[in-house]
Amino acid sequence: MKKNYILDTNVLLHDPNALFSFQENDVYLPIEVIVELDKFKKGSEERNVHAREACHHLEKFTEGYTNQRNHRGDFDEGLSLNNKGGKLFFLTSRLPDNLESRLSYVDDRIIVRAQQLAQKDEQVETVVVTKDVNLRIRLRLAGVPAEDYLHDKAALDLHEFFNRLVKFEVSPEVIGAFYREGAVPPPEQLLPKLEANQYAILKHESMSALCKYREGKLVKLRYVPKSEVEGIKSRNYSQAFLLDACIDPENTIVAGLGKAGTGKTVLALAAGIHQVIGQGQRHGKKYKKVLIFRPTIESGKELGFLPGELEDKISPHFQSIDTALRVIMGDEAVDYPGLSEWLDYRPINFVRGDTFHNQYIIVDEAQNFTPKEIKQIGTRLGVDSKMILLGDPFQIDNPYLDEKSNGLTVMTDRFRGKVPGFSYVILDKVERSKEAQIFADYL
Repeated sequence: MKKNYILDTNVLLHDPNALFSFQENDVYLPIEVIVELDKFKKGSEERNVHAREACHHLEKFTEGYTNQRNHRGDFDEGLSLNNKGGKLFFLTSRLPDNLESRLSYVDDRIIVRAQQLAQKDEQVETVVVTKDVNLRIRLRLAGVPAEDYLHDKAALDLHEFFNRLVKFEVSPEVIGAFYREGAVPPPEQLLPKLEANQYAILKHESMSALCKYREGKLVKLRYVPKSEVEGIKSRNYSQAFLLDACIDPENTIVAGLGKAGTGKTVLALAAGIHQVIGQGQRHGKKYKKVLIFRPTIESGKELGFLPGELEDKISPHFQSIDTALRVIMGDEAVDYPGLSEWLDYRPINFVRGDTFHNQYIIVDEAQNFTPKEIKQIGTRLGVDSKMILLGDPFQIDNPYLDEKSNGLTVMTDRFRGKVPGFSYVILDKVERSKEAQIFADYL
């Protein structure tokens, strides 16, 4: 059933294309939203860019239109948004005199406008879309339906996703054939439970086998568990899966999702070193460099406010990478000869216009990047490059993201089972220390 959606400013700051996301439904913009957008136009942060983009959309819509009848258009009839029937309307009427002077707070004015529209168009449900949880509460208390903007959020339930089954009971014959042949068709009862490039454990009593589902068969891992990759061994099956995904050349995009201390960064970095300057490159060097991106949340992404040259500005954000390097290569790792020739740290601020050929790319703390920022890095991948995204979707420092709207979760949800060459691994066991496991579980 068709609905009227009133958009709050924060929706357009989050996604300037939100105007086009409501299919056959009508979209209403209060004049207060346009005024607020103007306040955010200046600046280089993502919401400033989005404010300018939203304003450009609105200018295109309103160009050549007047508010008088018998002219080129009529705002009262709505401006067409798409070919599905949805229209754009503006709520510009003066509020009642007894309210106009009192309602200086934008949220109060949106509530009144929503109530007015609901009374005017009683046959169609009016819903306010806002990312402000407190405004949603106030709207509902005022009798107006309210929703979060869900268009760019992942549909999956992360808690259920983290607990999804990776161990499957099979007959001993299946495990025996798997070890003999290296690849077997899965039993028919497993087919509905498997996704393309999914990692799994086959079990029968004391027998077990680690495998991945590829091209209709359960196949052996390229990485042999318990063997070393630049001195690093997997300590559990999920670590073995992540090492395999990072080493397998057929996996060109990999997501490693797990709590802090599960070994994501060390494993991905060890696999990268292995393929760039380690033993793995002897079998046909594919990657020329390890390139690492991390978010700069603490500085609000405005690196210019920090003292020093670019290297001085970004180095505090990459301290954990230096720590991981020392774990793999020893305390002298940061003084390794020619380090800068095969290892590079990058802030996302300078990625536009670049192309990365033959690069092993790690996006660390990917849950603090927006989907648009992940897309910005991913669209720079050139020939023979690989991208590893790591993070904990439950531990987010970016105030504008949550567990369902961050780039890591959204990408995993949209890619899994659909994109050739994409694999994801869930790491659920903290290996840093038993104390780290306690903090991860209880806080």
